[in-house]
Amino acid sequence: MFDVVIAGGGPAGLNAALMLGRARRSVLLCDSGQPRNAAVHAMHGFLSRDDTDPAALRQTARDQLGPYPTVRVRSSPRSPAWPSCGAAGCSTAPTATAGRSATSLWRSWPLIRATSSSRCS
Repeated sequence: MFDVVIAGGGPAGLNAALMLGRARRSVLLCDSGQPRNAAVHAMHGFLSRDDTDPAALRQTARDQLGPYPTVRVRSSPRSPAWPSCGAAGCSTAPTATAGRSATSLWRSWPLIRATSSSRCS
């Protein structure tokens, strides 16, 4: 059970994971590893990071999550298979994960969708 599931490992999702980790919340950050700006060689308009390689920013941010034991990063083909949300929280479709279902691993409230995917509902 996680306090928050974050879908998307770009700057917004990484920052949300960092802030929630600092607040000692249990966080699952799901990232496809396929950034929307993969073809871009430099970032612009991001405070203190103008002309920075986006991959370097993402790696630095992931490194900074290390000291927070309540934050887990999970690679997923898509971030995550879009959960359904209701009064009991958010969960994904069940899949086998080390003998447990992803539903039990990803049960949380709330979900932060930090991605620009048009497949969000």
